[in-house]
Amino acid sequence: MEHLLITISREFGSGGGAAGELLAEKLGIAHYDRLILDAAAQKRGIDAQKAAQYDERLSSALNTWFSSEGQSISRSLYNAEASVMKEIAARESAVFIGRCADDVLMEEKPIRVFLYADKNAKLARTMRKYQMDDPKKALAMIRRNNTNRKNYYEFFTMRTWMRPENYDFMLNTSTLTTERIVEILKNYVNAVRK
Repeated sequence: MEHLLITISREFGSGGGAAGELLAEKLGIAHYDRLILDAAAQKRGIDAQKAAQYDERLSSALNTWFSSEGQSISRSLYNAEASVMKEIAARESAVFIGRCADDVLMEEKPIRVFLYADKNAKLARTMRKYQMDDPKKALAMIRRNNTNRKNYYEFFTMRTWMRPENYDFMLNTSTLTTERIVEILKNYVNAVRK
């Protein structure tokens, strides 16, 4: 099998994490999401729980915390995550979820996917996944996470998040099950690999 790299950028609530995991399983390749953060934290000697507080987000507090290299924690973690992703990409086929992987791995020419959904679909997925009964809290969670992802992506890539030219394939997941999302993505991957 040829070396296959797929990056999945996603809106919070679009089902990207679950779809990426299932896609990797169906393709028989590795899946990397939270493991990237854990490996980066270990590489930088940062507690994994502390690192998780800064996963795919920027805040003013980040700019006041510095690693031993004199970099902000956000920059240090980003650099470590980029290093981890490049190491993985050099040795194996994989699906990477978020963390600017489409930009970090640009030279390796991955298949770059972006998943998004309408407000009601994101709300339904979020409330189901996190067992929430308050739509206002769920919407606030969605907005906060998508704002964090947008700011993080644009800060580190200097490109616009959700802009079509940054991706090879964008898919509205609003009316799709995880299985259907994966079926569509797998068909796309097979079509472009021919």
